[in-house]
Amino acid sequence: MDKLSLISPHERDADDLTLSVLRLYILSRSPALYSTRRLYEAALGLEVDVRIINHMHCELSLTPKGVDILYWGESVLPVDAILPRIGTSVTEQGAAVIRHFAMAGVYSPFEAESLLATRNKFSALQILHSHGIPIPRTLMSYPMASVDRFWQELQGRKIVIKPLVGTQGEGVILINNLADLIRIGNLFQRFGRRYLLQEYIEEAHGQDIRAFVVGDEVVAAVRRTAAWGDFRSNFHRGSTLEPIELTDQEYVLAVRAAATLKIPIAGVDIIRSHRGPLILEVNASPGLEGIERATQIPIAEKIILYLQQKADTSIDF
Repeated sequence: MDKLSLISPHERDADDLTLSVLRLYILSRSPALYSTRRLYEAALGLEVDVRIINHMHCELSLTPKGVDILYWGESVLPVDAILPRIGTSVTEQGAAVIRHFAMAGVYSPFEAESLLATRNKFSALQILHSHGIPIPRTLMSYPMASVDRFWQELQGRKIVIKPLVGTQGEGVILINNLADLIRIGNLFQRFGRRYLLQEYIEEAHGQDIRAFVVGDEVVAAVRRTAAWGDFRSNFHRGSTLEPIELTDQEYVLAVRAAATLKIPIAGVDIIRSHRGPLILEVNASPGLEGIERATQIPIAEKIILYLQQKADTSIDF
């Protein structure tokens, strides 16, 4: 793929001296991804000067004159705002790019530190728990010293074992007995992977809720039901999605969770338990495909409108 396919500007009218338009970079490794394409099209439709930039090709410069970001050898500054769409496998590099744009005075809906916090599942849960946001009972274990105690505390309920970093349900395993828990935990340990243990919410029946937060509101919500024979409700694992009306408690909880982690554009995963709704995860780069198609709500447009509102769009000619 050549660089022109990754940089597609919406041209400004140089003769219009009164024009004020948002200059936006969408940071994404591929313009072919559904979410990237939808955000780009939404930006064009709202007359935003938008480009798609592969953050993995950004060169970050620090000199006595200041900071600069180079893309294919050319500076991409100035710009008003960025919209990061950072994949899990390149979190560290993506965070460095976000931080560099911030140093250059460019608006981003979230900071590098917020991205790093959400990508470590236990760090995110620590922050949520410290702010009184309900989560499932959780243990981070490495090595295996306390897993039998955790099992006893749950009184024989099933346990979910998860890698600390991961997406789309990869590496997430449902454990039915203590022997399997120890065996699989030792396997994680042998390969040097830290993990967390979490109570399995049996009463949810393989369902959870994805609430899509933009700013201080939930703009769309769906119930996700795991495919037959699976307990993971991720869209890319074949789960079915249907629009859902959140309870007032769930609505407030979703907005609080996103705000607590300082991710104002977020996919917040909620599970219904006997003791009320619990937050499973807050996703800083939530996919649009499943939830837009299920709800028929133009979430991409709502995101761009939010960025227009938040970013400084004044331009001097």
